[in-house]
Amino acid sequence: MRLDRMKNVRKARGLSQYELAGRLGRDQSYVSKIERGMTVPTRVAEDIAHALLCNVSDLAQPEEPTLTFKLSELSPEVLALLKK
Repeated sequence: MRLDRMKNVRKARGLSQYELAGRLGRDQSYVSKIERGMTVPTRVAEDIAHALLCNVSDLAQPEEPTLTFKLSELSPEVLALLKK
């Protein structure tokens, strides 16, 4: 199980990797490896979610892609649809 959102949730909670590692009884390098996708923490996923005050599913869901466009890059047809 990959925890794709773990870093974002950790930062939203105002925690450093070191602080989260302390809550987990692990060292900071372990948290870093999880966030970089270098290790898959299947056994401790619930502990991580508990430490971040969320559900495992909140951590495992990939981020929704965000698309940004400049209005000048859009076709006239798309601009017309946006104006409706």
